[in-house]
Amino acid sequence: MHLAHFPENLEARCGMRFMTRFYYPAMIRAGLLGCTVAHREGQLVAYIAYTRFPRRLFKIMAVRQPLRLAVHLARAGLTRFDALKAILTHSLATMRNPVAAGVPPIPEGCGQVLPLAALPEHQAWIPPGGNTRVTVRLFSAMQDYFRREGVERVLLVVEHSNTASNLFCHSMGCQLDTTASRPGCYQYWLDIPR
Repeated sequence: MHLAHFPENLEARCGMRFMTRFYYPAMIRAGLLGCTVAHREGQLVAYIAYTRFPRRLFKIMAVRQPLRLAVHLARAGLTRFDALKAILTHSLATMRNPVAAGVPPIPEGCGQVLPLAALPEHQAWIPPGGNTRVTVRLFSAMQDYFRREGVERVLLVVEHSNTASNLFCHSMGCQLDTTASRPGCYQYWLDIPR
């Protein structure tokens, strides 16, 4: 699903092997990333990933597991040209001051929703044991995670062209940050209710 819905992300450009053998397993095991998934009749139909470490996942992993990260990135870069370009671009961007590069700052102590995706034919599905759509249930699980972690504010970044996700953010109480500018994307903030 990540590859299909977010093909421009660094992780997706590094390929399925990178995501299934390193990114998700290593980041989740290290406590850097949380992920909640929904299955229907044995098929993955929706998921949400989130972190307490916005824009710092790879930096932290580079300190904690530098060799493992280097091996997986090198393998991705050697087998996929678009991965090599994405890795170099990402590496250069992390060395620069993100604010100087035009990326709005994220205050310390805030979390971030990474991908939230549901297969179109399952977006209106209401899983057993509840009365809300699967995407709302996943969003609620993300809020529970951040509440347990003591995170009070969460960032969501949504492409301008993704009308459904922009409407979803508004319906879930996210506030559009009109002061933030990121090319092609809207930035939303969600205050986690107690």
